[in-house]
Amino acid sequence: MISLSIVACCQAKLTGRATFFLTRSLLGIIEGGFIPDVILYLSYFYKSKELPIRLSFFWGAYGFTFIISAFLAFSILHLRGHKGLAGWQWLFALEGGLTALFGTFSSVHKALSSAIPLSDGKLVPGQAVNPKLLWQALKDYDMWPIYLFGFTWTIPHSCATAYLTLVLRGLKFDTFETNLLTVPAYILFIAQLIFWTWLSEKINNRYLIILFCQIYMLPILVALETLPAGVYRDHDKPLDRTGNKVFIGLVAYNIVLIISSKIYYMTRNAQRERIWQGMSEGEKARGRRIVGIRGE
Repeated sequence: MISLSIVACCQAKLTGRATFFLTRSLLGIIEGGFIPDVILYLSYFYKSKELPIRLSFFWGAYGFTFIISAFLAFSILHLRGHKGLAGWQWLFALEGGLTALFGTFSSVHKALSSAIPLSDGKLVPGQAVNPKLLWQALKDYDMWPIYLFGFTWTIPHSCATAYLTLVLRGLKFDTFETNLLTVPAYILFIAQLIFWTWLSEKINNRYLIILFCQIYMLPILVALETLPAGVYRDHDKPLDRTGNKVFIGLVAYNIVLIISSKIYYMTRNAQRERIWQGMSEGEKARGRRIVGIRGE
């Protein structure tokens, strides 16, 4: 977080395309491992059945930061002209500095923490993910459907979210109104996130919830395709037919991939169950010791 905040602060001194692409690339490199690291770290303290609701709290807090930043941005942008800096420069500098403050606090708290990590997986708490473990994960073809899904599942809604403020500005709302109008979207995001996570645990089925998420987005994107919207690419304005068609196609692809993945994993689980049932009690005991679980 500290490295991320330093680069974020440096954006206050952008001078052109070169520095823009440099800082954005650095942010992507630094931030790329943040979410996986958070999930891995939480897995040291919560078992697999306890983790989803905790992750929903994390993502809920993440969404709440956008609500806070909307009001902060409106206030900070009023500093334009102070000390010879533009409003956007103050925004990068102050929000980056605030991130550095939280990062420093988190680092100190982690160093002083006396919590005992727990794990029900193969990775020992505190063990780094080295190239060998990474290569083993990449070779595991049972994980490939999840990897494929990870490439595309957030694209349709994240792009629309990223352009929300530009759409609102294009509809002639001023800066304060634009910032306020982003708040309801994040409130709905947080409420639905916690509800659907709770429901997935209640029915013990992640597949249906993930599939519903994509089906839920499909009519919304179809509406964007059929109704005027000034987003995505300049040459495609004002109806943005190309961008919306791409997102509809991605949602359709995600739906097919989710259903195919479910069928694949059901088949693999059935194959493994037949192998397990064909083992002797001694073989089962050795297998339990290898994976670190206890028999019922």
